[in-house]
Amino acid sequence: MANELYRSPNGRIFGVVTGLAERTNLSAPMLRLIVFILVIFSGVVPGVILYLIAALLIPMRPEVDTASFYQERQQSRANSAAEEARLRAEYQRLKKRIEELESEILNKERDWEKRFKESGG
Repeated sequence: MANELYRSPNGRIFGVVTGLAERTNLSAPMLRLIVFILVIFSGVVPGVILYLIAALLIPMRPEVDTASFYQERQQSRANSAAEEARLRAEYQRLKKRIEELESEILNKERDWEKRFKESGG
């Protein structure tokens, strides 16, 4: 089964390139770039037609349960949203702390200016 070519549910468009990348142990983004360049240089229409034919002929990987795949993807998005909220809260906390420090520094500078003027300098 490791030598057979399947489409991957993790792919961008029909999973053809990702399935090929998984089979050959290559980087999917690099393989996408290579396929894109080949499609452009071979003529867009023939390249797209060949890709669509490959999508029709290459079967989807059978051991993948699409329901659990989409559940995992939804969970990943929820985790991303939670992480984004946490990062936003941390950003706001740090921003407030920086503003407090700036205010404190400026107040000290004003205090020194006031002392300097009072001393006649």
